[in-house]
Amino acid sequence: FRAWEEQLDQSKVVESDDEQELLFSIPFNGAVKITGLCVIGENGPSHPNTAKLWSNLPELRFDNAHGKAHQEISLTYDPSSTLAYQVNPSHFSRVTDLSLYFPSNFGDEITRIYYIGLRGEYLGVS
Repeated sequence: FRAWEEQLDQSKVVESDDEQELLFSIPFNGAVKITGLCVIGENGPSHPNTAKLWSNLPELRFDNAHGKAHQEISLTYDPSSTLAYQVNPSHFSRVTDLSLYFPSNFGDEITRIYYIGLRGEYLGVS
């Protein structure tokens, strides 16, 4: 994760290992209200095609990430960060831990993500 101003910097990348799956667990130091998600991947088949989001489920792992998420988003190619996907406010209004699971991409063996951006506001320490 890095600053918004660095969103188009492709010198830093996260790649999946042997499969397409990537899983991120993001703890916050206070509660946040998340309103949107931005994902920048490669402009090709390694770009993730789906994002599954859970709020306040820090124990999420690959083996239990295949279940129903609080929200599932179909992603499109967005190498220039023009899309912001809206999230359901009922599940993401007071988040202390966010889990993001990218189960697949557009056909490559590995998934590459250059930038993940979150929109919202900090609510404070509970």
